[in-house]
Amino acid sequence: MISGRGSDLLSRWLPFGISVGLLSLTMFGCATSSVDAPGRSSSGVSSDLFERQVMVTFPTTSHFLVRRSIQELSVTFELRMVASWTMESLGQQCVVFEVPEIVAKRADAMDRLVQSLSRDHRIELAQRVQRFSTRNTLGAKTATNDGERSSYRRFQHAADLLRLDAAHSLATGRGVRVAVIDTGMDLGHPEYGRRIVEARDFVGRDQDSFTNDLHGTAVAGLIAARHDDGVGIVGVAPEADLVAIKACWPEPAGGRRAVCNSYTLALALDYAVSSEAEVINLSLGGPDDPILRRLVEAGLQRHTVVVAANGGDGADFPAIVPGVLDVRALPRPDEPREETADLETTWLSAPGHEILTTVPGGYDFWNGSSMAAAQVSGVAALLLEHRPDMTPEEVTILLRDSSRDNPGHGVVDACAAVSVVAGRACGQSGN
Repeated sequence: MISGRGSDLLSRWLPFGISVGLLSLTMFGCATSSVDAPGRSSSGVSSDLFERQVMVTFPTTSHFLVRRSIQELSVTFELRMVASWTMESLGQQCVVFEVPEIVAKRADAMDRLVQSLSRDHRIELAQRVQRFSTRNTLGAKTATNDGERSSYRRFQHAADLLRLDAAHSLATGRGVRVAVIDTGMDLGHPEYGRRIVEARDFVGRDQDSFTNDLHGTAVAGLIAARHDDGVGIVGVAPEADLVAIKACWPEPAGGRRAVCNSYTLALALDYAVSSEAEVINLSLGGPDDPILRRLVEAGLQRHTVVVAANGGDGADFPAIVPGVLDVRALPRPDEPREETADLETTWLSAPGHEILTTVPGGYDFWNGSSMAAAQVSGVAALLLEHRPDMTPEEVTILLRDSSRDNPGHGVVDACAAVSVVAGRACGQSGN
């Protein structure tokens, strides 16, 4: 039985609850969304308590008005402020509040709280902080480690399917800025060379956890592993510039799978969009999220190509946002292919089974649409090298029309797509 103050809090956010209590007010502060180096975040992320958090946006960036609203809301709704920052790409202030535990434990109470916040005249939008996860699956075979770096190109069946060697005769993604919103990555991996031009950490742990993260390292290798030294692997866009943005963390620690939340992804997306990334890779998915949707749409409006992994259930966010490149893993040869008669769908396929890529200090095989999305991000960078003015819609149409095996829903063909923007066939030298 719940009694005393706990009972008051719970009844308040259940039907017909009317009690009002007080909670000590945390003074207003501004959590920066700018981090100079991995491991030095001041974003205040709590990966353990995010299910007790809500996010709200204000229609103004006036610090005085926002400060006053935070103070009033904290008292009225018994919330504790966790962080506040200005979303540059939207021109709005975003605040994360922690909800009393007694309320957070009841889904109906949380729903009622969010509805009440949404109706408040001071608030533009309110929502829960939600959970997202990377779209990789376990069970990939393990690479043989011979103790030395040697040529692994012969194991890259995905590169053959995409016809990368031919595509690289026309484009390598030179100078195209690709933001990888993921876990951290091995910044010193020999495959990257000088490809990582910037690193940001919005989770805020230590530098070792950033550089030892597996998933982000794997994604980065598929996009931009170097191709000029004859060893290791070949990335899809080996001369693209990578921006490593950590918004996810491994779960369990040290594992291949990773999770993120609305808060960390909002920080990361706002930074990627505001810093004018030309491609944003999101090898992750989860529930529809109002604030994240607006940030993704802001990127698309600025002609940023947004690529997202879809786990295959047809409802993954942000892959389902109109304008986002929805990428699914090509089934294995022994798996049935998905049939669809919906000519309006825009999803694409790329290899996603036993994909050899980088891990901290080495190489390994991976499965899942996380890997497929990374390869499509690389192909987008190849196109933008020739046509930096291409809109996300134009990139999507070109990749669909040039895909193989059922055009419009088929396998991305890097060579065919790049040939269109380059104006000549793969293998032909330019003048």
